[in-house]
Amino acid sequence: MKPIPYLLFTFITSLVAREAPESGVFFKRIQLSDQYLTEGASIGDINADGKPDVVAGPLWWQGPDFQKSHAYEPVKVFPITGYSQNFFTFPDLITKDKWTDILKVGLPAQ
Repeated sequence: MKPIPYLLFTFITSLVAREAPESGVFFKRIQLSDQYLTEGASIGDINADGKPDVVAGPLWWQGPDFQKSHAYEPVKVFPITGYSQNFFTFPDLITKDKWTDILKVGLPAQ
């Protein structure tokens, strides 16, 4: 069975508004890339500037506008008909210095 293709790198951020509708939630769709690089994305302050950044696969996008990306490892594009070798990336303070580390989880069972 082939995986169902879906558009990755579509990241939704909530926006703060002065007057919220009854639900109180606003969203803005931001497409980070049109290439298939990973199965998921996470949020963390990668550059220690106090603003949330998005990390997905081998790239991270600088917040708050997410227009500028940075590669922290070689970028490999995968065909949309299969799986990426990069399943998830988790930002956290693993080494306990001021910089956010990125934990990468590859394809399960490999």
